[in-house]
Amino acid sequence: MTGKLTHVESIGEAAAWGCGDSAVRRGRYGIDGGAIVVPVFGVLQAGLAGTVLWAIRHRRRSIARLASIAAMAVGGSAASYLYSTWRGKFAVWTEVLDELRLRGNENVLDVGCGRGAVLLLAAHRLPEGKAVGADIWRRRDQSGNSRAAVEHNAVVGSARPSRPCRR
Repeated sequence: MTGKLTHVESIGEAAAWGCGDSAVRRGRYGIDGGAIVVPVFGVLQAGLAGTVLWAIRHRRRSIARLASIAAMAVGGSAASYLYSTWRGKFAVWTEVLDELRLRGNENVLDVGCGRGAVLLLAAHRLPEGKAVGADIWRRRDQSGNSRAAVEHNAVVGSARPSRPCRR
């Protein structure tokens, strides 16, 4: 719902279904910061490639070297960003949740749960507890974040797809 706080509950039964953190990763959690970031990296790379070609054609070796180094830095940044947004965040959140030493009967609130990555990681650790996710889910804030996305990821990440999030 646009502009209103909404919540999705995901009960810890997911852990009893035999789902682990790797099951949660099967969901679609999008690209952090929205889809605009990838084209920005592409435009930067194209501009730097054009600069390298121009510099070579005009025998400006120092400019060609600098633009090549900048292109490698942008490429490395893009690779690091994509790793972090697709896989790295799960490693970090798994470590954070491990440090909490949850017993499995707690109630967890994920404020700003987006597509449910942390919410569902926590839910898998709560066989007798409950995980609740709350978000405003406005299109202008993040692309593709919605209650439906959380519910889809809960189903995809569970061993029993017929059991969606409890409402």
